[in-house]
Order: sequence, then structure tokens, then C-alpha cells
Amino acid sequence: MSCEVINNNRSQLSTIDLILSATRHLRNNIVSIQHFGGHLRHNLAIEPPPRHNTIVYPQRHSCRYRSILSLLNSFLETLPQSMPTPPNTAPNRLTQLATHLQQPATAIPTLQPSTPPTMAERPFITCHVLDTVTGRPAPSIPVKLKLLSPTQATTAHWTANTNTDGRVTAWESSTDLNSLVEKIKSELKMGDDGEEEDQMLWSLTFDTESYFGRGKTFWPEVELRFAAKGTEAHYHVPLLLGPWSYTTYRGS
Repeated sequence: MSCEVINNNRSQLSTIDLILSATRHLRNNIVSIQHFGGHLRHNLAIEPPPRHNTIVYPQRHSCRYRSILSLLNSFLETLPQSMPTPPNTAPNRLTQLATHLQQPATAIPTLQPSTPPTMAERPFITCHVLDTVTGRPAPSIPVKLKLLSPTQATTAHWTANTNTDGRVTAWESSTDLNSLVEKIKSELKMGDDGEEEDQMLWSLTFDTESYFGRGKTFWPEVELRFAAKGTEAHYHVPLLLGPWSYTTYRGS
């Protein structure tokens, strides 16, 4: 039987000699032989040569090649199934990690939850604006808050711009709003029936023309006046705003 031998035969013979040499040197290292044998079987037995570079080996080298592979397979089958695990392997590292995670909870630092803002830290009066045309919050609207009664309490006022959510959650002023409110509450007169005879009167003014544009709204400014009792902890005033109408109510 004749076979055509191409130039790659010389390199193939060198590969076989290398395999024989490596097999002799690795006999005393079982773990390395297992790794070497699995790699060899994968590369030599599973992956065929590419079709576009087909190599026809002489019959004598083909028989030698199959004999080496058969002997190596027989030798690997005689090895024990369970082998000592080297110290620096993935299973060993996972075992060390699991041991670390199983340490007592006292050894693991815990994060304390942040304390949410209390009601006292929230301004006594907040508001928000909703654009009824777009159905979305109305941002960047200047708002002014003023105490109308009792008149002697202060002449200060508070200002803010609605945020991207259309809300005012903090005010700018030289006078602290909550401190002033607590002072006024302590001075409100109470009737014999336990009801308050006095109450606070506040005003919220929204610069709506700056939001819609000059001449594009019937309400260039919207002022909302409302009464506040001293027994209440917070007032929220929503404004549903359109260019030709608006609606308001007491929120929560």
C-alpha cells in the first residue's frame, strides 16, 4: 500500500518523539500525567486535522502513533480516581473562601442604617406644581412663602425654585421657618373648649409666567392663601397648573 508523504511528516515525527520523551519523564508525576494525557487525547484523538491541510501519514508511522495513544490510555486507566489536590487550585481556593465566609457574624463589620429625616426636619410648609398640559412636574418655578398673620411675628419671607420633580422641599431665608412656627404655636390663644382662637395665615406665590412665557398664560402669577393650625405638624400645598386654569387642595 503506497502513501504520499508530504513535508509535514518530519514535524510529525518530531512531535511523536517529543511525546515519547515527555511520557518517560512524567511517569513519576501522576497528576501531571493525568493532565498531559487528557490534553493529548483531546488534541490528538478528538480534533482531526483541518480539511484544507490534509496529511497522509506513512503506514508505519500511523501504527506507531496509534500504539502510543493506546498505551497511554491504558496507563491512565490504571491511575486512582482521587488524587491529592495541590494547594493552589481553584477547588482549594473555594474551600478557603467558604471557611472565611463561615466565620462568626461578630467578625464581619456591619453597616448601620442611616437615620431617615424626622418630621421636625421637614419644613412646616412644602408644595409642588404639576403641569396639567404635559401631565409632568413643572420644574424651575420661583415660589415665595410669606406669613400674613400674625403680622407681628416676622417680616421675613422664604423663597425657592421647584426642583426637577416640581417640588419645594427646602426654603432659603435668613429666618428658620420651623423655629418661627414653633414660636408662633406657643403664642396662639386657646379657647375654653380647647380649640384655637387664633390661627396662622400663609401665602404661597408662584411665578407662573416665567414657566409658560410672557403672554402664554392667563395667570402670570398665582397666589394661594391658606390657614394653618398650631396643632398641625405639616402642610403640603399642591398646584395643578395650566396656562388658562389652576386647581389646588391640601395635600398630605
